[in-house]
Amino acid sequence: MKIKVKVIAPYEGLRDLVLDLAKEHEDLVVNAEVGDLRKGLEIAKRAEREGYDLLISRGELRHLLGQT
Repeated sequence: MKIKVKVIAPYEGLRDLVLDLAKEHEDLVVNAEVGDLRKGLEIAKRAEREGYDLLISRGELRHLLGQT
């Protein structure tokens, strides 16, 4: 069974890097999106509904998600 991973990146370059690195891991299904605080929360809620196993974010969004 593959692990579903959602990454919320603050800028396109990081999203692209994540997607390139994900190609090396066949046991993962990685989806990465660009999002600020507001959009990041929407992405996180959608990822939960879609059954992602792991959510990765950074900075203020990470702290905000940790409180919800």
